[in-house]
Amino acid sequence: MLGSGRSGYDRSRQAGRGRNGKLIAALSWWLEWGSYDETLWADLEGTEEARVDPLPEWQWIWRAWHRLSAERPHVTQGFGVPMGGTVIEGRPGVIPWSAVRKWAEHHGLSLAEMALLDRVLLAMDGVYIQHWAAKFKARVS
Repeated sequence: MLGSGRSGYDRSRQAGRGRNGKLIAALSWWLEWGSYDETLWADLEGTEEARVDPLPEWQWIWRAWHRLSAERPHVTQGFGVPMGGTVIEGRPGVIPWSAVRKWAEHHGLSLAEMALLDRVLLAMDGVYIQHWAAKFKARVS
């Protein structure tokens, strides 16, 4: 399942890309710009905000993160302010390990592949939760 085991895999394509950096960069871009019309994406080409896509060998993790996001627990949080203002909203948590394990079993992943999937999903969840927290703080400030 891992990219390094497939025929035609070229490790030199990874040179200078860093560890886990492209998935995190793709997720950060998707969270910030993904909801906009694709015509805007073309306008961003050549800028700092240009679209970042995951490398093909990591698409399986990208798809897993999106699919398993439905398993993410949400914790109710809220606060009230004088004069009756109240904000109550569900704060997202990380994708549970049990969901990752079931995904790995369903797709026939090895233990090493499951460990990789779990670590990368946790990193991606960290980015997602930080993004959510920043948006929440901006909304209530």
